[in-house]
Amino acid sequence: MCNDEKYSSEAPPITPGSGLYCWQHHYDPQGHHSHGPSNDVSYVECTKDEHYCIEVTDKVGGHITYRDCWSTDYEEGRYNFSGCETGQHCIFGDCFNNTVCVCEDNLCNDFIMNENATTP
Repeated sequence: MCNDEKYSSEAPPITPGSGLYCWQHHYDPQGHHSHGPSNDVSYVECTKDEHYCIEVTDKVGGHITYRDCWSTDYEEGRYNFSGCETGQHCIFGDCFNNTVCVCEDNLCNDFIMNENATTP
């Protein structure tokens, strides 16, 4: 018997994403790091409108302040490129001297981990 209280042939509804996966680090403008599970290295599946990965790194301390899936519609289209830009950047209402890297491949937003940042 296929269906009982432990097993069911009914699948949950599927909301298709873009097919892209990105490393994730929740936004922290100060780049704080903790040893708890919230800062473990993890990745997420992007939504259907997110076709890029992004990484924002504090230029002074070298800390990652944000890493996630990205849509060029976010931040009024300001980060609509592939590669990295260093300088004064404002994201989520905070402005800092940092490096913003945007890329289009699975798990490509590991610029700090692999030192693979390039400028456009």
